[in-house]
Amino acid sequence: MAFNTTQDKQLLAISILITIMTVIIFIYMFTKAPESLKTSKNGVPFFTPDAIHPESGEIISIEKLVKHFKGN
Repeated sequence: MAFNTTQDKQLLAISILITIMTVIIFIYMFTKAPESLKTSKNGVPFFTPDAIHPESGEIISIEKLVKHFKGN
């Protein structure tokens, strides 16, 4: 793939710049995110998998369990 025109070179430069900025922003978001963006108000991490009720086999969210035991 040859970049013969100035427009092609400019488009390539802008595309590379946007890609680099995107990677930097994602790295920053996941390393410097405040605790309020990582957990709910009850302290449950957002990406916690659901639990299975041992008696009924029903799938229950951890957030629902925390609210039940905290009395909210």
